[in-house]
Amino acid sequence: MAIPKYNEFYNIILEFLSDEKIHEVKECREYIIRVMNFSEEDLSELLPVSKLPKLNNRIGWGITYLKKAEMLSQPKRGCIEITDAGKKLLQKNIPITNKILFENDSAENLFEVSDIGDNQNFKGEESTPEEVFEKVYQDINSELSDEILSIISNMSPKFFEKLVIFLVEKMGYGTGTVTPYVKDDGLDGIVYGDKLGFERIGIQAKLWNREKTISRPEVQKFYGALANY
Repeated sequence: MAIPKYNEFYNIILEFLSDEKIHEVKECREYIIRVMNFSEEDLSELLPVSKLPKLNNRIGWGITYLKKAEMLSQPKRGCIEITDAGKKLLQKNIPITNKILFENDSAENLFEVSDIGDNQNFKGEESTPEEVFEKVYQDINSELSDEILSIISNMSPKFFEKLVIFLVEKMGYGTGTVTPYVKDDGLDGIVYGDKLGFERIGIQAKLWNREKTISRPEVQKFYGALANY
């Protein structure tokens, strides 16, 4: 199942704490997993950059914002309990949203309001701070990758061959060398996987159009070139 947004855990967190006892955060998390019947696949889903468990991250931020809004308290490290304000809110039997928490006087500065009026947008309504950061990080990486690819596509074939050999070396495959630029039979580089040169990897570095697939004749030509080295 799709993991709910962190604000969609508000109700079930307060429901768990409705016995007015002090509980460990771990107990709350286990209760949510059991009641909402999350699968092992759900539990293993990670944030792409930090590799934190997505479910734990969202439950954790749900607890954090409820605490900031004084709907629950933290009597000691790693433990939480519902407050009188939290009990009153839960008794209303309504879906608890960020807007409702914002309307609470104690949560005046909890969320950033971008538009004042009936349709208020609250920062973080959809994503936790980690998810916002990772989205920005991925967008920057994507833009940077496109820019690098654009620069490389305009460089000379000699530069591209050297770049490919450099990358293969940095990936740990061994020590590489570019073959002579003329009469190389389509073989642009050799990477030696051992010091004696018995393990060799042939490299063909070509700038291919993204819409064009590598044809069989090209593969056969490359295979034939390997036999000569």
